[in-house]
Amino acid sequence: MDGRKVLGFAIGPIGAGLLAFITLPVVTWVFSPKVVGMLSMLQVAINLSTVLFSLGLDQAYVREYHEAEDRSRLLRAAVLPGFVLLVCLVGSILLIRPKAISMWLFGAGGVAYGLIVAACLVAAYFSRFLSLILRMQERGLAYSMSQLLSRLLLLSLVAAIALFPMPKSFVSLLIAQCVALLATLTVFAWNTRNDWMPAFVAHINRAEMVRLFHYGWPLVFGGVASWALMAMDRVFLRSMSTYGELAVYSVAASIAAGVTIFAGIFNTIWAPMVYKWIAEKSDLGRIKNVADHMMLVMFLIMCTAGASSWIVGKLLPAAYGNVPYILPGCMVAPLLYTFSEVTGIGISVMRRTTYSLAVSVVAVVVNIIMNFVLVPKFGALGAMMATSLSFWCFFVLKTEISARIWSGNSCWREHGFSLMLIVLPALFAFTGRKMGSVSIFIWAGLFVFGLVCGRNRLRELWWFVKVRQSANGMVRG
Repeated sequence: MDGRKVLGFAIGPIGAGLLAFITLPVVTWVFSPKVVGMLSMLQVAINLSTVLFSLGLDQAYVREYHEAEDRSRLLRAAVLPGFVLLVCLVGSILLIRPKAISMWLFGAGGVAYGLIVAACLVAAYFSRFLSLILRMQERGLAYSMSQLLSRLLLLSLVAAIALFPMPKSFVSLLIAQCVALLATLTVFAWNTRNDWMPAFVAHINRAEMVRLFHYGWPLVFGGVASWALMAMDRVFLRSMSTYGELAVYSVAASIAAGVTIFAGIFNTIWAPMVYKWIAEKSDLGRIKNVADHMMLVMFLIMCTAGASSWIVGKLLPAAYGNVPYILPGCMVAPLLYTFSEVTGIGISVMRRTTYSLAVSVVAVVVNIIMNFVLVPKFGALGAMMATSLSFWCFFVLKTEISARIWSGNSCWREHGFSLMLIVLPALFAFTGRKMGSVSIFIWAGLFVFGLVCGRNRLRELWWFVKVRQSANGMVRG
């Protein structure tokens, strides 16, 4: 991609991250920690539903997009099976046990809660596939605007609840989240109308469907396992701790996701770009170079978060006093996952997706054991440690397997870096409150150390961006 396309994709995550950073403090001041904790369970359900009912066909769609003869037919084949399964299963639950969904997720509520959750699940499912169309077509600006609308609308609705005489209850926040998701789906549908409307009349090719399922079915289990890696901490906090600890952890994890906006940008463009390189038979040695640059960028991001985490504490109520200390640790999971997308890309390239399943299952087992041991004693801090350790196992296994079946590169530097990435935030989480402002200077010193040691890499990045801008200017001229 040229700089303009990358910028188009970057606007969405950057803007969404900034809006989330604004929205979260507002939510914590308007609603009680219990309500915030309950909302996090809705997000857990949405993520599980999207992973489970996509049947791995969303990733199969991405893998086959550039090589497909009929992309409308490919879209229909990818979307239809999961949608039918989603409607049948959720509809059956609502008919047989109308209050079951709300009780499972929130421990309270009624039929209306279940219907709202169902609407959120359907909206998120279709938004997932429609967003893939924009990604594969490299329509970054349209992709970003859809993301920004959801965040902006949610912030507006929360602000309205805060400013006007409206109930500050969970149902109000639940409805606001549902409206934001439906608005996002509407914008995605409009921007991709020329792609999904022909899919209604497209005839599914049986051989193509078999190929999609063959690629995607291992990713269902791997996807559910990946969901478990990201969600078990919240499940254990809900069942073995308190809603207050759940709220603290959820807020920290959400802010961490906002801070790692560049990871979101990278995840959006990386896989399609590599598959395009393969289709064009380009030089793939650049993947190793990307990994080297990414290690430096990730280290600087972590140090920045640690040095500035005290600002977060000033923006939140006293009930969220532990958020600044677990914030850097909550960044470990998305950072290591993003890094594994680079170091472990060989698994997808070689279509050996069963390895993804094996890696995820091992990491989930570690996650469950660590959560069971750490959450009852340490609460949100224990959940952070459990997730960090399990994602470290995930990263190491995925990187090693990819190297053995595809690249053959040595991975000792990547493994050493990943270990450092979980040790530093863990030390900060346990000692940051005692050390006070000293910890800020330590993080700042590490940041300067990273700049000095990585100055050559940073210079390469600078010249790369400068050359690309000059080349794009010449092409446009």
